[in-house]
Amino acid sequence: MDHIVDAETEDLHEAFWELCDDGPPPPPTPARTTQTIVLDPTDIDTWDTTDLLDLLERQRDLLAPFSTAKLLAAARIAEHYPHLPDAAPITGTDPERPRMIALAGPGAPLVHEHAPLELATALGAGPDTGRMLMGQALELRYRLPHLWHRLATGHVPAFQARQIATQTLTLSATVAAKVDELITTTKRRLTKATAEDLVTEALLLCDPDEAARREAAAQDNRGVWLDRDNHTGSATLADLSARLDAPDAEALNTTLDTIAHILGRPTPDGHDPDPLTHQARRATALGILADPHAAAELLTTHQPRPTKPATIYLHLEADDLATFLAMTGTGNGNGDGESGADHGVDHGARLERYGPTTLALAQRWLQRRDIKLTPVINMSNDHAVDTHDPPPPMAEQVTLRDATCTVPGCPRTARAADKDHRNPYQPPAHGGPPGQTRPSNLDSLCRSHHRMKTHAHPRFRALLTRAQRNTLAA
Repeated sequence: MDHIVDAETEDLHEAFWELCDDGPPPPPTPARTTQTIVLDPTDIDTWDTTDLLDLLERQRDLLAPFSTAKLLAAARIAEHYPHLPDAAPITGTDPERPRMIALAGPGAPLVHEHAPLELATALGAGPDTGRMLMGQALELRYRLPHLWHRLATGHVPAFQARQIATQTLTLSATVAAKVDELITTTKRRLTKATAEDLVTEALLLCDPDEAARREAAAQDNRGVWLDRDNHTGSATLADLSARLDAPDAEALNTTLDTIAHILGRPTPDGHDPDPLTHQARRATALGILADPHAAAELLTTHQPRPTKPATIYLHLEADDLATFLAMTGTGNGNGDGESGADHGVDHGARLERYGPTTLALAQRWLQRRDIKLTPVINMSNDHAVDTHDPPPPMAEQVTLRDATCTVPGCPRTARAADKDHRNPYQPPAHGGPPGQTRPSNLDSLCRSHHRMKTHAHPRFRALLTRAQRNTLAA
């Protein structure tokens, strides 16, 4: 009987909800536990904004000790790395042998040059990041001991400690100790600006002459900076900023306007200028100023001419070469610089370091430069030579193949890297086999990793294993 009543009750519920437009209410959203740390992407639509903000706050609190642990571990690794059984010994003064290097200020211990390389690989970072982090850790550990203690006990976050360590790296031991003392006793909130003020105060107290020198340098803090982080949204663009004397800045501004107006005029053969904005032409004008002779001629004759040769690596398919040559006027085309639509379909090309681009943009970049065509490199070629150093075409083939240093995670370009033999080279005169130097036996290694492979091969193999494991995990 009870079963019949339950069935009738269910029928009544269904009949009730059929009369309602909205149907039954959705199941209640499960309550969020304050212990949740990892967000399930498939579950994110069930989270409200407050819960997400709380989650991010919990993650921040959880990550803070890990940031501190990186510094503590970096100092410990630096101190004990030379005692590893496979670490390359430091012997003699031969500059080609592994050596101890200074990563922190006076008074901090020197570091085995391979230690920051292994630290960087463990963190999935590049060599420079490893050196920076290890140097900051040693700066804190040995030259800012009070700040180090506050870091280790959780009273100062790692990012603030690293900011301060960066500012004291070039200070004498006496001034650094005074900075450490002032940071400990200050009642001000510890920020980057506060640290800068305390560094200046320590200099005034301990080294007035150095304080005066720095103040004079700050008054003449001029410069030009290329932003390599590229926030433009396109690999074919870059940001350049400058700090000039005010009269020079005003004169440059006037010159850029003058050149931009010249570029906006019709060409002598009657062609209209590129449909660019005035600011875009100003940017082109600044590039023209990279060649003073071409800029002077343009300002005098109001006619642009090719600038001095520049090395820009442009890779394009053979079928598109005729189109590109016609657009640039290098081949049988008329060289009028008009749109690629008049010469064929613009399938684009790849500019090394800048990424894919249209042929039209490449043409605009190169129209003021002398163009040198180089033979096409067969990437499947494995021609061998007996000499130790690869000939330029072979080195170029390996560079194009590898793009960067072949150690996973190292971002250094292959164009500036050494071409290292995978199997050690033995001169044929000393019994070595012929044909050792060939693309399949060459790798691009940045100088730091090349030195480590040469002088600490077991540790280098361990570094490679860890880097490959990190790559697979990612």
